[in-house]
Amino acid sequence: MNKRQLAYSKKEAAAATSLSLRGIDYLIERGQLKAVKVGRRVIIPAQELERLVFNGAGQVPSPNGLAAAS
Repeated sequence: MNKRQLAYSKKEAAAATSLSLRGIDYLIERGQLKAVKVGRRVIIPAQELERLVFNGAGQVPSPNGLAAAS
């Protein structure tokens, strides 16, 4: 029987999405990726990672304050 993973640590989420750990932190800080704190751990629901991968994080501003082109 295959068990579906319900949530990922930040490190696991980075590996699963091919993003850096800092990239995951950035998305969480900006509110573009929802994370849940359980005790001292921060976990990201699998549904959030699926949403990120299939829909993207939305408009991410570039360093000069303008929205980055897709």
